[in-house]
Amino acid sequence: MSEMFSSSRIKLLIWSLSAGTIVAFFYVTNSLSSYTSFNPGASLFLISPIMCGLILGIVTADQEAVNAVIGTIMMMITATILVAVTLLSPFILGVVIDPTGAVVFVDLTKEIMLTIITVLPLSLLGSVFGRMFAENTIMASTFKVERQVLRSDTDEWYKMLEEKLEEKRAALEKMEEERRKRDLLNIEEPSEFQEQK
Repeated sequence: MSEMFSSSRIKLLIWSLSAGTIVAFFYVTNSLSSYTSFNPGASLFLISPIMCGLILGIVTADQEAVNAVIGTIMMMITATILVAVTLLSPFILGVVIDPTGAVVFVDLTKEIMLTIITVLPLSLLGSVFGRMFAENTIMASTFKVERQVLRSDTDEWYKMLEEKLEEKRAALEKMEEERRKRDLLNIEEPSEFQEQK
């Protein structure tokens, strides 16, 4: 169980980092399209988070839903870091020297905010659709059967628990009734003794 847990976490981490790299690539090539000959277009920057989120949802379909959210957050953080490093790389390598640095900071902040605002909701939407798609079509029928068996077992346990609680309540009511009868008998006994005297 621990091996499966760690392998699923490793799978989630690898795909999140890979998806973040893919999204950052399309975003940076779109941002620097005027400086490069390769221009994939602005639509791919919007489509890539949805497609990566879709695959992330399919990959994490057999895990809890929170793992898809964690994966999209890691994907967004990876994409944001890669975008920031790529856009700052000319200044880091000393190719372009800007003595003030003000324009660079404003542009970088805008690019980072745009990356976060677009990548997180789109990839989360894609992961939701991916999970729905995987649960309805790709998941093995045995997994669905196991889920149904587990659900029926849980329902049976709840019924048994309700029956036990009803038995306990009935036993408590019976004990309470017997105690009341004993209390009534104890009250009546002294008056009978006084009459005999």
